Amino acid sequence: MGLGNACAVMVGNRIGAGKKDEAYETVRRIIILGVSAAWVVGIVVVLMRDVVTNLYDLSPSGVHNVRMLMLMMACTLWIRMLNFCTFIGAPRAGGDTRFALIMEICSIWLIGVPVAYVSVCAAFPLFIMCLMVALEELAKAWSAPGASGHESGSTTW
Repeated sequence: MGLGNACAVMVGNRIGAGKKDEAYETVRRIIILGVSAAWVVGIVVVLMRDVVTNLYDLSPSGVHNVRMLMLMMACTLWIRMLNFCTFIGAPRAGGDTRFALIMEICSIWLIGVPVAYVSVCAAFPLFIMCLMVALEELAKAWSAPGASGHESGSTTW
């Protein structure tokens, strides 16, 4: 989230200075940096699963659940980072807070909450529930400005 906010500040400064091309380049670079860092952190999390579970006196099922939750988090971290930079860093800095708000509300209430409800009713394991709720992040990433060849309509860039 901090990287997304930093992106917003840097992009906002460039937009304010009338440097539109530099603003786009800043977003691109921060997304590359953020997603790359998220992959590195995800790999470290996967490699540290045994170390973390050995710190606690857990049952075998507890160890399994922690390991799977850490794996799920590691595998979805990059897409969360992409969304932080894309929805916090770019459109909000450009003045398009409406698009980010609509995407957040829609992804949470139309995807995240219903999927969580179905997952609980179906009694899926916790890590499967979390992975299914992460579908909202995939939907946001797919609909992000520029992700599928379109730009947000009301941006002031």
